[in-house]
Amino acid sequence: WLAAALVASNMIGSGLYGLPASLGKVGSVSLLGWGAATFGALAAASVFANLGRVSKSLDGVVGYSEEGFGRFWGFAMAIAYWMGLWVGCVAVALVVSTYLSVFIPAMASPTGRALGTVGAIWALTLLNMVSAKAVTRFGGVALIAGLAPVLGVATLGWLHFDPKLFEASW
Repeated sequence: WLAAALVASNMIGSGLYGLPASLGKVGSVSLLGWGAATFGALAAASVFANLGRVSKSLDGVVGYSEEGFGRFWGFAMAIAYWMGLWVGCVAVALVVSTYLSVFIPAMASPTGRALGTVGAIWALTLLNMVSAKAVTRFGGVALIAGLAPVLGVATLGWLHFDPKLFEASW
């Protein structure tokens, strides 16, 4: 259960939690953005599932690239993946500090948000140093804590759905 929650939390990432804030400003047409994001995520998942099925490599995307295109491209993919993780970790930490700024107004300033982002990175780094079990437990709690408000707002939103308002926001 903990490993599945960690994988689900990593797959969802800050994208699901950040999309409403960024797409909500443009109105109902944001549903097209949600559709495109969903299609892209499912397409990427399908590619990785098929590569995992046909590849003999156990090294993930790096191994797939090396197996298909040679050592140079495997190494290039490792570097690109590593840099992507660095950017992704900062993006997730920035979303955390942005969300916390609602509850801690001092984090709303650029300095507060920067300190919150660095603090989130260090807190999660220290958590990783504790144990794998601590990370998976945190991932499960984070998944539930992140999805509960999204599901709550979605449910309450359907109860107060106004077709005229929906139509006007296009």
